[in-house]
Amino acid sequence: MSNREVFEPAVCCATGLCGVDVDPTSVQFSDHLQAVSAAPTSASKKTPPIL
Repeated sequence: MSNREVFEPAVCCATGLCGVDVDPTSVQFSDHLQAVSAAPTSASKKTPPIL
């Protein structure tokens, strides 16, 4: 089984969906990540909060 970890830049909230405009690329990536997680592999996305 392969393992993938994606580290995104820090954002102001844990979901990364804060603010007036939601980044469509982030939403699309999350959808793809869910699909990959259903396969025989491990995938996770890590988004650290801004301190």
